[in-house]
Amino acid sequence: MGIVRKFKKLTLHLLATANILVVVALLVTGYAGHVSPASHPTFEVLALAFPIILLLNLSYLLFWLVFHYKYALIPIAGFLLCASPLRHYCPINFGKKAPTGGIKVMSFNANDFHYFDAKELPNPAMDYICGSGADIICLQESNIYKNRRKLTEQMEGTYRYVAYEQDKHHERLAVLSKYPIVRHEMIPVNCKRNACAAFYLKMGADTLLVVNCHFQTSALSDKERDQFSDLVTRRSNHINEQSILNKLKTMGRRHAKQANGVMAYIKKHRTKNMSVLVCGDFNDPPVTYAHHVFAKEFVDCHTAASTGPGFTHHANGMLVRIDHIFCSSDWEPFGCEIGSKVEISDHYSISCTLKKRQKSKK
Repeated sequence: MGIVRKFKKLTLHLLATANILVVVALLVTGYAGHVSPASHPTFEVLALAFPIILLLNLSYLLFWLVFHYKYALIPIAGFLLCASPLRHYCPINFGKKAPTGGIKVMSFNANDFHYFDAKELPNPAMDYICGSGADIICLQESNIYKNRRKLTEQMEGTYRYVAYEQDKHHERLAVLSKYPIVRHEMIPVNCKRNACAAFYLKMGADTLLVVNCHFQTSALSDKERDQFSDLVTRRSNHINEQSILNKLKTMGRRHAKQANGVMAYIKKHRTKNMSVLVCGDFNDPPVTYAHHVFAKEFVDCHTAASTGPGFTHHANGMLVRIDHIFCSSDWEPFGCEIGSKVEISDHYSISCTLKKRQKSKK
């Protein structure tokens, strides 16, 4: 009987030690986004592994609660130490209903309307966009290759103000607005195929700077995307690990330059008291460096006004939130939603209601 007790005690100690190592990994992956992949690209890959480590720590918590509740303090400590990245990845917000008098903002990667034959009229994707009720819409991959005139007429017939920016690689960004768009321009961020642009909207006496982003894609093939989760969980030996890791590192370096470039543009062109919205397909989930660059300066609307991970990409079995809306602190977000009930692209839309905060009286 003594041997059995010793074996049980040893097993518990080994499992506790393993759990401590998981907590360390949780901290490393959770805060990896604070390190620029421009100089340390491995941190981009570590940040992408955060949800896997998170689930592993949750599994330990459930195990300890069933078999030895005192050890549950280990995974709980891990969650508390990673409160900030955990909140960005899977926020919990209740009771924040959208108020009257706010504006609705939507960001959506339309995938160039490829999910439907663009000759089809009415086009389901365009109907969804124009029927969203949003006051400001940022579209990425908004090229219309078929029936362009009819679909453009539908878009411009619903929204009084529509502006486009397109780079030399034919990445088309659009902003649909109920407010006048006084000017717009490309932001030089050295994107290959993808692009970022700035749109200046007039809202009464104020100017709103809307930045519409589509950061560099990972360049992973469909097969490599299917294999990525296998790489993290070690479920298969038939994976070209080095190819996947190299592409993710390259993506991280490019995203770092692009995020820093957009932020530099905002700081240069933003005048005193100018409101800012940064929307788009960042091709980066929460806790990565690109997300961190904007989250430390602006309010992440999903973090502030939604509950759950909120996946915005669903193709190739990759469920991730890579589409984001950030707003300057003079706005308060409410009712951030993911349009997951309507599959008209490989992305879901993300929308949020924003209301101006009351200015403090001096």
